[in-house]
Amino acid sequence: MCFASWAALPTLPLREGRNFDVASLVRFLTSTTNDLEAPARAIAPEINEVLAEIAREPGVLLARMSGSGATSFGIFGNGQAAHAAAKSIKSKRKDWWVTAAKLASPELSKPQSA
Repeated sequence: MCFASWAALPTLPLREGRNFDVASLVRFLTSTTNDLEAPARAIAPEINEVLAEIAREPGVLLARMSGSGATSFGIFGNGQAAHAAAKSIKSKRKDWWVTAAKLASPELSKPQSA
């Protein structure tokens, strides 16, 4: 249903081999959009609540929806902020699956100041 509502728009390609740190990744993602976000939010308004909850956490650099909305995530400047946010959200939203994770790239895993 979400894909049927999608009006395909041109997107910016990722450049192969480009090294990102967290700050540049956030800048890049801020300059892009998820083409499925509007139809997913219309079909499942709960996504708005999830993204707002993530965005309220201290240290969040970006709150986004992944793909067609099955997962939402926050990017934080360091692991301590990510773990604190996960703990905070878990305490308020016991029915949500919440975890802190580390970005896979060594460059992206380096702590960044907010």
